[in-house]
Amino acid sequence: GESHSHPSHLSHLPSDDSAHPEERPRHRSVAAAAPLREARLPSHQAVLQQALAEFETATRSCSAAIQHAIGLQLAREGDIRHAVDMFRIASAAGSAKAQYNL
Repeated sequence: GESHSHPSHLSHLPSDDSAHPEERPRHRSVAAAAPLREARLPSHQAVLQQALAEFETATRSCSAAIQHAIGLQLAREGDIRHAVDMFRIASAAGSAKAQYNL
């Protein structure tokens, strides 16, 4: 008789799940962790919307400061009409200094 427990054409196959124990838990833990990871993190769209809102706020603030500075320079040069235009734009963007200069 043969000493193998499996027929010879099946001898290359693992006999049970313990043949590669390092693969089994890794696959299970990754699959199990994925839904939890997604639940804890905000959606990509929410993150992008928040970033856009912060960018727009920063841009408006910087833009107002720059427009106010341009208005000051124009006023120093004697171009009051364009200085007032810049102060109006900066004021509409939230510059208190531009509002004061108007």
